[in-house]
Amino acid sequence: MDIEVLKKIRTPVRRTATELSNSIKIEIEKENASSDFIEELLAKLIDKEKQLENVDKDITILTNMDDLEKEIEKQQEYRDLIITCKVRANKILNKRETESRNTPITSSRSEQQFSSLKLPQLQIPQFDGNILKFSDFFAQFEAAIHNNSNLSDVEKFNYLKSYLIDEAEIAIRGLTLSANNYTIALNIIKERFGRKDLIIDSHMSKLLHLNPVRKSNDILSLRKLYSECEIHIRGLQNCRVNPDTYSSLLYPIILKSIPRDLSLEFTRKSYGQTENMISDLLDFLKIEIQCREKNEHLTKEFNSYDSNPRKETRNYYNEKQNYKHSKFNKYNVDSAYGKNKNTYVPTTSAFVVNVNKCVFCLGNDNKNDHSSDSCPKSIEERKLSLRKTAFVIYVSREAIYFGLVKG
Repeated sequence: MDIEVLKKIRTPVRRTATELSNSIKIEIEKENASSDFIEELLAKLIDKEKQLENVDKDITILTNMDDLEKEIEKQQEYRDLIITCKVRANKILNKRETESRNTPITSSRSEQQFSSLKLPQLQIPQFDGNILKFSDFFAQFEAAIHNNSNLSDVEKFNYLKSYLIDEAEIAIRGLTLSANNYTIALNIIKERFGRKDLIIDSHMSKLLHLNPVRKSNDILSLRKLYSECEIHIRGLQNCRVNPDTYSSLLYPIILKSIPRDLSLEFTRKSYGQTENMISDLLDFLKIEIQCREKNEHLTKEFNSYDSNPRKETRNYYNEKQNYKHSKFNKYNVDSAYGKNKNTYVPTTSAFVVNVNKCVFCLGNDNKNDHSSDSCPKSIEERKLSLRKTAFVIYVSREAIYFGLVKG
């Protein structure tokens, strides 16, 4: 490789190493310095140190004799900067660890119980070669394994092999377990499954072949459609693809994938806009799905609480009235008509009236010799009679029973 190319590669690595060193110095000088943050910066600095070491070796070999001394001095300057920063960071971390060991236990009982709890061990998912899942996999592997300074390259390679299956495992098959092969395996994995152009094409292909939803009351399918759109759009954003670049392409496709009534509603709301952004369509779809989910939840809660409240109310009312008039039998009915005059039935508790009796003249037996249709009272007098008397009608074969309460 050309020496100029190597120097261009080294420049951003040196810049990053300098920024990490300055960040560590600033954090160390703070009164409440975070040990976790210092460890994180230190791990990144060690990684950059290794990269510089490999690039410096190649540049040293290709450097002319006249410039070799100057080149070595510059390399040593960066090495001294990194070493000084590492020593200071480790000193602070060791001091914090010693203080934590010597600190007496003064925590409360509840705090002791909480500290004794063991959190579940985080598991890195296996990678099968799906390029849409590579970014998530490699980010987790890099944070947990690759940047761990306590692990050797051989151990890291062993972990990497255990996480690869199917096509990903076949890609590095044949590499023996060694420190040099770990770097080779990483490069193979990145070149095979980490290509941004292929990842972008895969996300776009998924968006172009969405499963359409035809019914607006199919909430589960609508939620699935919206989630798929969000997942692949986030994937494109992770690849630094601006949604504005593909909005005009995906906008009509997603609009055709939703039910017609929702499409019409969105078109009505966005009528008059010069540009239709895909973000506006997704926001509209999100609100519609949330409203439908909320409505469905409230409907289920209402139905589970009371499947038929009117029926229960009606049954309770009938039972109450049946209990109130349970004393009315054939004997009492005949007594009210005078067939058994020796039996007394209180007029305030029940009346037995022939169907031909007038309901508006119910309180006046002398004048109640006509039907309701032929009552001589005016409409206002009839209304007044009904207001003064509350009644419940029971229809049987022979008569209408009235339970009366004088007001």
